[in-house]
Amino acid sequence: MKRSMIAGLAMATLSVGAVQAAPPQLGLWLGNDMTDVTKNLGTMGYDVLVIALDDDIIEAEISDAGGDIYDVEVDPLTGLVVFVESDDDDDGDA
Repeated sequence: MKRSMIAGLAMATLSVGAVQAAPPQLGLWLGNDMTDVTKNLGTMGYDVLVIALDDDIIEAEISDAGGDIYDVEVDPLTGLVVFVESDDDDDGDA
C-alpha cells in the first residue's frame, strides 16, 4: 500500500513539472497592461526577458524553467494571449 502511494505521489509530481514546461495557451488571460502581463507570467513560473507594446499588441519574450524561450503576444483590450511561438532562433533574429 505504501509503495503504491509513494509511486502515485512521484507520478503526480512529475506530471506537474511537465505542465510548467508548456508555453502559455492561446486564450489565456494575462492582463491588460505590461505590468499585469509580467506579473502573471512570473506567477506562472516564466521569466520575462523582454516586453514591449508594439502596434497595439503586448509582445513578450519569455523563458521557462527548462530554458525554452517563447514569443507571446497579448491583446491589451481583452488581456488574452493571441499568439505563441517557440523562439528557436531558426528565423535569424538572434
